[in-house]
Amino acid sequence: MSESEKLLSARAYAKLNLTLQILYKRPDGYHEIESLVQRVDICDTVTARLLGPGEKDRVICEPPVTLLGGEEENTAYKALQALRLVLSEGGYRLGTVVGDEAEKPSIAERPSIEESFGAVEVKIEKRIPEGAGLGGASADAASTLVLASRLWNLRPDLSLLARAASIVGSDVPVCLYGPLNIIRGRGERVIPLASLEPFWVIVAFPGKGISTADAYARWDSRHFAQYRSGIPARSVFERSKESDGSHDSKHFPGRSRDGERRYINDAVNAITDGDLRALGKALRNDFEEVAFESVPLAGDVKRGLMEAGALGASLTGSGSAVFGLWATEEEARQALVVLRERFAGDGVLLILARSLSYR
Repeated sequence: MSESEKLLSARAYAKLNLTLQILYKRPDGYHEIESLVQRVDICDTVTARLLGPGEKDRVICEPPVTLLGGEEENTAYKALQALRLVLSEGGYRLGTVVGDEAEKPSIAERPSIEESFGAVEVKIEKRIPEGAGLGGASADAASTLVLASRLWNLRPDLSLLARAASIVGSDVPVCLYGPLNIIRGRGERVIPLASLEPFWVIVAFPGKGISTADAYARWDSRHFAQYRSGIPARSVFERSKESDGSHDSKHFPGRSRDGERRYINDAVNAITDGDLRALGKALRNDFEEVAFESVPLAGDVKRGLMEAGALGASLTGSGSAVFGLWATEEEARQALVVLRERFAGDGVLLILARSLSYR
């Protein structure tokens, strides 16, 4: 089999934000967040193969995904470009071990990007709803990074792939890791955790997506009112910096920048204790207030999940999908019947899924 005929594939799994807290707005304009991220078995399938000399990268989605700016705005396409950038900056060759400890050739020995890292065709079979807060595009990008590195006969370490992932988007690095992780910063700092025994979820997507940028703008307009009046903003970061002189959130292991308790603490304690009921009570997402205002049906669905017996329910990402937790498949399936009847005709997509786990 020639290199151009070799097909590689991977599953790109959706994620749920069990907690998501916006800690403060940073001086660089990004928001410092902290989130507990659980992957579930809703997935896209990503397939990749090398193309011949002179061809260019291409990404094919089924069903098609329309993006402003065309194919080059697809996260899988961006992943290929980002990986080439990181590799070329390090001067790596085909078939090498790459990473912080790898030996790098001199500039004179470095091959061109085109010579080393040929064009790739990526096909994505889409099952994760777009614009739902389930991280489908980010998962597709992460899978593309892994597959491209294999097609190029590289053996990259995780830190190098994570650097490329962070260029593509804030939610991409976590998709390179295991089933359960804490993310911090703007999402690029990932802390893996041991996962719970598998549990069941019902994911409900009201059908209308919410732009993450729009969600942050709405959140800012509520929590940083000075922006609207043109008065220089004194963010939570700036106020707290005056008191302790730092901006690293590790100085506040149990509290957010404005003194509010970290959402993630109770959730991590529940996971450590293996207590799914306590985890359900610990679910929380700062974007709910703006998401439910934008898509009122999402708030109705969250109430429906709780009334159908969920141990807890919350928004994922910036929405508009919400999810509920159940301990057993039987209980979740019974709830699914109730929810399908309740929201029949409302255009709500209901998906039964299971959490991923190393156990």
